[in-house]
Amino acid sequence: MTSIKCPQCGFVSSRTNANCKRCGVALTASTSGPPFYSGLGGKKVLIIGAAAAITLVIVVAGLTVWSQLSAFAGRNPSSSQLATLLQSCDAVKRSVNAGLMSELTGTFIRDDLSEDRFLQNFPEINVLKQLGLATVDNFQVVKADHPECRKYDWDYNQPVPEANYPHYYGDQYKRIYREDGANSDCTNVWHYSVSVTVVDPESVDRTALDTRLHYLNTAVSPPLEALPISEQVVFMRSGNANFRDVPIGTIELVAVSDLVAGATPNACTLGFKYRFKPNALGDVFELALHKSEPAAIRKMIESPASDDRLRNVAKGNDKEGLGTGYAELVREGSVGTWKISAVHFQDRPDFRYKFHQL
Repeated sequence: MTSIKCPQCGFVSSRTNANCKRCGVALTASTSGPPFYSGLGGKKVLIIGAAAAITLVIVVAGLTVWSQLSAFAGRNPSSSQLATLLQSCDAVKRSVNAGLMSELTGTFIRDDLSEDRFLQNFPEINVLKQLGLATVDNFQVVKADHPECRKYDWDYNQPVPEANYPHYYGDQYKRIYREDGANSDCTNVWHYSVSVTVVDPESVDRTALDTRLHYLNTAVSPPLEALPISEQVVFMRSGNANFRDVPIGTIELVAVSDLVAGATPNACTLGFKYRFKPNALGDVFELALHKSEPAAIRKMIESPASDDRLRNVAKGNDKEGLGTGYAELVREGSVGTWKISAVHFQDRPDFRYKFHQL
C-alpha cells in the first residue's frame, strides 16, 4: 500500500510522508485508526452483527421459556407431569366425603312419632337403610320428668284458619311466646333420640348392591314425606343433629390442558377434567349423579354443604359426564419453581382449554 489517509482531515498522502500536507498531523501507524473495510468485507460486519442480535433474541426467549418451566427440568411438561403435579395437591387427592347424620335428638309434645316420622327430614338415611348401607339404632322415646310451661300472648292480627285448628291447639289466634306473657300453658313433652351407623364400604357386596340399584324403583320405597315445617314447629320444642363426614370415593383425573400464560409472567393456569371414582357406599351417589335417582341422594349432592367436586359433576356442564376445573399456578422468584396456589372445581368462564387425555 503506497498511500495513507489522514485520521484528522481525511487527506490522502504518500506513506513516506511523516505529516499530512493539509493539516500537518503526524501520519503514524498508531494514529491511522482501525482497518478500513470495503466491498464484501463491510457486508461481513453487518451479517455478523445481525446474527449476533438474532442469537441474543433466541437466547433471551429460550431463557424465558426455561424459567417458566423450571419446575419441569427445563422441558415442556408432558400431560402426565402436569397430572402428577395436580394430583399432589390436597384439593384433588383428598377423599370425597358425604356429610351423613349420625345422631338425632329432639323434644316434642307428642309421643306418637314413629322412627320414620322422627327421621322425616333426613330421607337419605331411609334410602341408605333400605339399601343395606346404614343401620338405624337405639330409637327411644322417653317422657320428661316435668311438664314444660311457657308464657304467651295472643296475636289477634293473625287468626288461625279453622282447618288448621288441630295444629294450633284448637286456638283461633296464633300465640306469641314471651317471658312476660299474660297467659301460660303447661304440657308434657317427650325426648326422642336415634343413632345412625354407616356400614364399612369394604364389607359391602357390590354385585348385590348393583342389582338393587338396577331395580331401584322396586328395591327402595319412597321415604316418608316430611310434614310442612309450619306444622312441625307446632309440636316440636327443640332438636339437634350431629353429622359425620363419611368417605364415599375419590376423584380421578382423565385429562389436562397445556399450561396457559396468566396475567403476569409469574402466573399461569391449567385446565383439567375428572371423574368420580366411588367406593361401595359411593355407588348410590354415582347413580344419583347421572340419573338423579334416588332423589334424596341427588338432593344431598346439590346441597351447598356437599362436596363441591360432586356438585360440579352434577351440574352436567360436560357432555361426557365429567367434572371440570382449573388450577392457578404461581412461580416463586424470577426463576423459581411453579406451585399450585388454588384449585377451582368449576368452569373458567373466560377461557376454553384444549385438553389431552391421560
